[in-house]
Amino acid sequence: MNEECLLVFSIGPVQGFIAAARKIEDLWSGSYLLSYLTERSILTVLELAEAQGIPCEMVYPRVDPAEFREKRTSQNIEVASLPNRFVCYLKANQQQVAVLARQAEQAVKNSLAEMGRFALERVFPSDLKQDYMKELLDQQVKALLEIFWATERLRGEEDFARARVQVEERLAAVKNGRPYHINSQEGLVCTVCGEQQALTFQGQQSANRTSYGLMKHNLVQTWNQRREQFKAPVVQEGTTRVGRIKDGESLCGICLSKRLARDFFKENKSAPHAFAAFPSTHELTGGTKYFAVLMMDGDDMGKWISGEKRITGMNEPLDTKVNMAYQKELSARLDHFAVSSVPAIVKQYAGMLIYAGGDDVLAFAPVTSALEMAKALRLAFSDQEKGLSPRATASMGMVIAHKKAPLNMVLEYARSLEERAKSFQYPGGKAKDALGLAVLTHSGEIREAVLPWDLEGKEYSETTLRCAVKYLQGLVKMVSNQLSVSFIEHFAQAFLPLLGVGLKEGKKIKVIPDNPEQNRKLMELEMARVLRRSAREECRDLDLSQQARQLIYIHEIMPSTLQFVHLMEMCRFFKRREGKSQ
Repeated sequence: MNEECLLVFSIGPVQGFIAAARKIEDLWSGSYLLSYLTERSILTVLELAEAQGIPCEMVYPRVDPAEFREKRTSQNIEVASLPNRFVCYLKANQQQVAVLARQAEQAVKNSLAEMGRFALERVFPSDLKQDYMKELLDQQVKALLEIFWATERLRGEEDFARARVQVEERLAAVKNGRPYHINSQEGLVCTVCGEQQALTFQGQQSANRTSYGLMKHNLVQTWNQRREQFKAPVVQEGTTRVGRIKDGESLCGICLSKRLARDFFKENKSAPHAFAAFPSTHELTGGTKYFAVLMMDGDDMGKWISGEKRITGMNEPLDTKVNMAYQKELSARLDHFAVSSVPAIVKQYAGMLIYAGGDDVLAFAPVTSALEMAKALRLAFSDQEKGLSPRATASMGMVIAHKKAPLNMVLEYARSLEERAKSFQYPGGKAKDALGLAVLTHSGEIREAVLPWDLEGKEYSETTLRCAVKYLQGLVKMVSNQLSVSFIEHFAQAFLPLLGVGLKEGKKIKVIPDNPEQNRKLMELEMARVLRRSAREECRDLDLSQQARQLIYIHEIMPSTLQFVHLMEMCRFFKRREGKSQ
């Protein structure tokens, strides 16, 4: 009887592909490149298995071999929608599977090297000696890629749960013993990533006081010889425009491959009308000078994969062990969310999608539509038809930054906010399922807050009464329509002195610590007084007690009073941006 195996295959480093982005194009290409390498590894395994008569089926991501190639070259072709790993079932012994895995590993290395050589030939004239640059490129590909895989024998489908856990443990053990590649570098480093050596047409001597000038001269000379279409275009005096590769930029083989990625994929995927030039952060602002970055990740995905949390809509009882059919259904839902639901939502709100792989999403959006896009993405993830399951939750980090803010800094801040959202603890006990929001102003001020998607800590859906985004939008209207610009100052004068040194420690106001109910009522009275004092002339006779109760309720579920103040200040910021976009 033929043996059966599971193969798990992982490509990295993820941050190595996307962290060093200075332009949106670099960010997209790093994400898309990683997705493309996963695609190449999957296709290699499928094609070789078919050629050898080995039954092969992808478990994660859900891939139909007959439709895979067409799907990845037609629907949302520009979306990076594959994760950096896959799990597949093969009806073969472990030795046969290991051979396939090694061939897939080599295919990934060859694919990245192919992109690098394409970029070299496209950027530099054919008469420029490229032998040393190609040698550097090969070294950098070998040093960058971290490809790991593991296999586990499967003793029938009922053994799937055990085998899946075991193969993941094997993969983790392999990663812990990863080899360290020493990549000798003799020249100046890349101006984008600052890690790999910048490509130059001839070898260098080690940097010292006598050779540095020569090294710099050769590097500048190399990149000055790039083709005209990659230089800054000739324009009238007084205007500022830059080329695909700026003057003064010197790229390593990996960063050059990313910069030329859309040219490569136009040819590789026979899609001349796709992969158009990317807008800059300036163009994304919509006249407001600010743009938004949204980074979302599904919560507790390990529990969903293990079956501790179960997707609804399957015929099997909940106490059934996790089998291959369950994993395929889980993968199919995540794939549908990433390939169909997310691109449609981002397009609806005039955003730009960088990556959507399973439960992970990275997108840009205009400030005026960012909150609505965030709400729609979160709702889709827990939608039975569009996403994973009604009980599924997700946390998001959203950063609004000035168009001149360094992109890598904004991305890092969004990533940290996403992590803080995952650390959120609702007072009633529910964890995660939160939105981390920050505004980074051009003057250097930072305002940030974390609050749950559902302010009552319940399951988030279209029928949610206390939706965080709706409340925030309501606060924006209240601050702009009913209150004067002095409201924040009046609130700070009335409340922040009660905190004292606790302001910097992230504490909340507790005038009567031993009696939460009395403390809440006292704060509502004081908030109502501040609202009346700050109300516009035409709103002075309105009863603002309901608004006061709503504000204090939000204050109670937020981690600190300082974050609540920041939230109020962000409301004022949103209203100003809305006004400037009209």
